[in-house]
Amino acid sequence: MATATFSLSIEALADATQLLHLEGEIDACTCLNLEAQLAQLLAQGHRRLILDMSHVQYISSHAASVISKASLDLVSQGGRAVMIHAHPFQRQVFRWLGLRSVVEFAPTRRAALSRFTR
Repeated sequence: MATATFSLSIEALADATQLLHLEGEIDACTCLNLEAQLAQLLAQGHRRLILDMSHVQYISSHAASVISKASLDLVSQGGRAVMIHAHPFQRQVFRWLGLRSVVEFAPTRRAALSRFTR
């Protein structure tokens, strides 16, 4: 059985926005890394997160729940998380779980950044 691969890198943008470049498969095992990174960013006081999904080949329902929880935590603290470059199947996972209203999607980085100025 092959082990899923996942990597995450963080790029600091202007206005204290953090851009998370996600790559690979985010399943029940690999999302532990994502969950820890999101928790660390929130603990450090970051309130503007963009998650770039363009290089994600798979996302599990558990991973979608982790992202949704982080999004809700951010909103409760006056922040926001926006996913960009999400493939239709990725958005469908959130729809199936009834989480589509919890997570924001934008087509590009520029569109995501504009959500923070509203």
